[in-house]
Amino acid sequence: MGRWTRVAAVVLPLLALALFAAPSAGAQPGTLVSTVKLPDASIGVSVAFDGHYLYYTNEGEGILHRIAPNGDPATHFDVPIIGAPSGIDALSYDATRDRFWGAGGLGDEKTIYLIDKNGLATPAFTVDVQVLGYRNCDNTPPFPGCGSPVDGLAYDAEHDTVWYSPDQSARVYEFDAIEPNTITGLAGYLVDFFDVNDKNPQTTKDESFSAKCGLFDFGTGEGPVPENFNSGVASSAGHLYLASPDCTPPTFFDYSKNPAYCPNPGNNAVLAAIACAPPSKPCLDPNPFNLSPPPGDTPLAEVCPGHQVASYLYAATRPEDIECDDVTFNVDVMWIRDEIDGTAQAYEVPTGTCIFGGGIRVQETKSRMTGGGYITGLSGTAYHGFMTHCNSNVQPNRLQVSWGNGMHFHMTNAQSAACDKNPPTAATNNHIHGNGIGRLNGQPNWQVEWDFTDNGEPSTLDHGKITIKNPAGLPVYTWESNLVGGNYQFHPGQS
Repeated sequence: MGRWTRVAAVVLPLLALALFAAPSAGAQPGTLVSTVKLPDASIGVSVAFDGHYLYYTNEGEGILHRIAPNGDPATHFDVPIIGAPSGIDALSYDATRDRFWGAGGLGDEKTIYLIDKNGLATPAFTVDVQVLGYRNCDNTPPFPGCGSPVDGLAYDAEHDTVWYSPDQSARVYEFDAIEPNTITGLAGYLVDFFDVNDKNPQTTKDESFSAKCGLFDFGTGEGPVPENFNSGVASSAGHLYLASPDCTPPTFFDYSKNPAYCPNPGNNAVLAAIACAPPSKPCLDPNPFNLSPPPGDTPLAEVCPGHQVASYLYAATRPEDIECDDVTFNVDVMWIRDEIDGTAQAYEVPTGTCIFGGGIRVQETKSRMTGGGYITGLSGTAYHGFMTHCNSNVQPNRLQVSWGNGMHFHMTNAQSAACDKNPPTAATNNHIHGNGIGRLNGQPNWQVEWDFTDNGEPSTLDHGKITIKNPAGLPVYTWESNLVGGNYQFHPGQS
């Protein structure tokens, strides 16, 4: 049971169980399915779901709480969070790593941690330079810039990325999900961002938050402003869910991850090179530092909202972080943490749009290898983590490598993979090799080959080889050695 300790016996209100209910027949997306009272909950913004339990934290508190989604008080456990000095605010479960991504608390909100279920939080990357450079949350008065706490975080298994939404932000940032290593302060790699405050100049349709939410007066003397402030984030295949606590009434939205429209590039070479080019992305600003007048978003950033698929009303006080769950009920639901009332509410969403753990189901019956640690070679020490299937057509597949002073490779597509016995006399398959393409420090079309062997225990007998090649196919970085400080695990199954 690790460091989880049973909460001292407390007679909790029967409300925790009474509020839990299965959805009624004929329910529709947007229907409230269940409300769970979270034991020990105070002011807080986080919720995560690992397929079995809800997890949550309170602001300014270094404790990871756990309870079954039926609210049974007998399932309530707490564990201290070790390694995050200000605790953890927004959380998101990553089914490919069986861990949580979490944003640091007050004063540490620009650090993203990878957290195990025993509460050990390891810094993975920081986001300050990228967020500040890319319009600092694209906000307007009365809350210019990025606020605290971080009340939205989502793991995206489709891209192997982390979506990041600080308090009162109009811009949601997407970063590569970097494996923790001994390089302190490793800067995150910004992949994309998503704006909730932009109109599409190519059409008459306004899919910003304010089109649905109108104006909001924060009582600061600035007067009413367009309600374009995001909080919660959840990601699934093709979908990005976002939550607006300041909308009147509070609302959560389902957007397509891809742009609704393609801009007409005209004579703009930048737009001509990017517009509608696969893979389609929300909107990466080609002029992030706003170097040319007038200051503000570039034309490309004006097409930021993806298609707004739907919006749903939230019936409680203040929705913050959100998380997908497609296993607890007979419908897909979105869990929403209420900042004020100490509850998590589950709302029905369309089937197939909200798969827990990142949006792509890990198929337990499929053969694959998982693991990480570090190996050494001609290019120094390679810290790496991976999940790769024996059939590269089975998703998800991911491989991350970090080395040197901030070098980072992120595989975006596994092109081939195969599993066998190494040595051939081994009792069962224990070896995987393959190749793929990805980004090196954000630059596309680099190539990777991998070769991993699970030699049982101790894990120091496991063996790894990684070769990274430039876009022309020439080897540039290589490592090969027995594994240090980690473990490889082969998972037998069907190909």
